[in-house]
Amino acid sequence: MDTLLENQNDNGGGFTPPEATVLNKLKINMLLTNSAVLFVIILIVSVIIFSSLQINVLNDTDEQMLMQFIQLRLLLNEIEGKSQEPDLLNDLEALKNRLARSSLSYVVWDENFQCLDDHNVFADFDNLARVAMLAFAKDPQYKKNIKDESGVFFIHDLSGLGTNARIATFVTANDAGYLRVLQIVSNMDIKNDISNRLLKIMILTGCFGVIISFLTSYFITGRAMKPIEDNLRRQREFVADASHELRTPITVVRTNLDVALSSLEDTVKSQSKWLQNAYQETEHMEKLISDLLMLARHDLGDDILSYTTFNLVESVMEAIDRIKDYASNKGIIIELECSLQELVIHADKSKLQQLTLILLDNSIKYSPSGTMVIVSIAKGKFNNAVVSVSDEGIGIAPEDLKNIFERFYRSDKARSRREGGVGLGLAIAKWIVDAHKGSIIAESGKGEGTRMVVALPLGAASTKAQ
Repeated sequence: MDTLLENQNDNGGGFTPPEATVLNKLKINMLLTNSAVLFVIILIVSVIIFSSLQINVLNDTDEQMLMQFIQLRLLLNEIEGKSQEPDLLNDLEALKNRLARSSLSYVVWDENFQCLDDHNVFADFDNLARVAMLAFAKDPQYKKNIKDESGVFFIHDLSGLGTNARIATFVTANDAGYLRVLQIVSNMDIKNDISNRLLKIMILTGCFGVIISFLTSYFITGRAMKPIEDNLRRQREFVADASHELRTPITVVRTNLDVALSSLEDTVKSQSKWLQNAYQETEHMEKLISDLLMLARHDLGDDILSYTTFNLVESVMEAIDRIKDYASNKGIIIELECSLQELVIHADKSKLQQLTLILLDNSIKYSPSGTMVIVSIAKGKFNNAVVSVSDEGIGIAPEDLKNIFERFYRSDKARSRREGGVGLGLAIAKWIVDAHKGSIIAESGKGEGTRMVVALPLGAASTKAQ
């Protein structure tokens, strides 16, 4: 235990190097894991978005080619079957302009694969002719086909042949019975350029997302590790304080026994002073160990509360009777303020009496002679019992008020030691209140006395301390 204290002092109250190493490794692992998970999520979402956009672009292109093909086929059939009337030629010219604005063009082949008509074609004619031949043979090389009431449209992609084109091919016959192959060609350069720009944007966004994911992971890891670090810190402080509290009475016992043993010829009566001192310190250790075991069982979740239904007013009065002589010896009067004859509560009676004794003991210890400690009991607005203990003692400084329920915390360690305290009383009181799903607050100021207010539910609660 002395070694623990020395290690803590050497490290400024921080963690020992092995603990710090383990925590750092754990923090790094959590940081890397969280970053990797967030990065994978960003990557998957980006791939899904980009793939969906690419598929939508292709589907929209195919639908656009199909719609223009139907109009073009009907118009060309009419022109081939009739004299080239001005209205039909005007319609064809308007269609050509519309195709040009939409980056579409067309080619018409006869059965001998001679080009009969074309407009604004940018793709290689040899490749287009090869695709037309495949359409005649209904070759399964086609990436996709679309069924229409007139037949099957074959969709082919020429991007692998050095041309960024997408082709819709259809084999048909005109009114005279001659076979024709009609191809609608879409220039994919602009759309691919947009896709490439989108890809660059998504890559930059992904890089930015990685940075954000790392920073987010760092924040999340810090938040996740804080309770662990706090628990380890409290554990070290708990062990250090417990070792200190146990070392002091052991030293006193040993010193007093050494004095008694140094004069073996003396009678027990003549050595009673030293023996009495040793006995008092063993009582102090017994109480300390009992409190430590109680808190240890609570930390392990092994504390079982024995719930019964009883009169809280009578229970508090019994606690006052048990401590009244101690208060009288210090010249302090305990007064009960309660207008109720009965306040029935479902709780652990022995634990609530222990809670009352802790609060009364604290008030008596830190109150001067000739003052009063007032205990108040009332029924609260929310079907709860409200018990308060007020004194006219030395009070608690504002900077200490928020820490008084921590284990071994004492604003004045020297005075607490003289009064017999070890800094566990209010920690146990807080545990008892929490186990009953209640609340406890302290109201105080330096030199203004202290008021402890406890609120406990009246109804039945779980028999297992949470």
